[in-house]
Amino acid sequence: RNIVHNWSIMVIYLVTLVAVCLLILLPPTQFQCVFRVNCDTAKSLESRELTVLAVWSKVGGAGLVGGCFFGPRLVTWQDQLNDQTWLPDLEDQCRPPVAVRPTFDTLEQGCVGPNNCFSGMYRVQLFIILTVYVLANHFFVKFMLHGPGARHVREVQKRRRTHTMEQGTVGHETSKHEKPVADNDEQGLR
Repeated sequence: RNIVHNWSIMVIYLVTLVAVCLLILLPPTQFQCVFRVNCDTAKSLESRELTVLAVWSKVGGAGLVGGCFFGPRLVTWQDQLNDQTWLPDLEDQCRPPVAVRPTFDTLEQGCVGPNNCFSGMYRVQLFIILTVYVLANHFFVKFMLHGPGARHVREVQKRRRTHTMEQGTVGHETSKHEKPVADNDEQGLR
């Protein structure tokens, strides 16, 4: 039976595709912070209210849902602070202990504080790459694994197998005086 007719698999597949597209295309939300994708400190702190998802995220290893977000900006701040082990703390409202550049309130891609927010152009490019990949995968399965490509490969294999079998029988023809191997084995057993 074709997998397209397996409704449970198709629903899971479509939900997964929609979720990935939402992670890519939406501006920062609490949902994205659970997955640590396109997230900033403000939305990470707001995601504290998502208790079910926060527990799931900690089990999955992302951790710190509802806490300070550790984005690439931290490396710059750690260099300026001369402390490679410093990490933002919720007690300090996730702010660095002294003035650093860029400041905590500097917006990057519409996000505040340490973040990994995507630019609008990057989101579009990532969505196009994902769409092309999914379509190429479906094309390959439809036309290569289930369509003319697969038929062609099967025909070539069948011709090779037939040709190999013909070569094997032509090279080993028995003479009138030679008995087949099975007959020799039977005589030895009597």
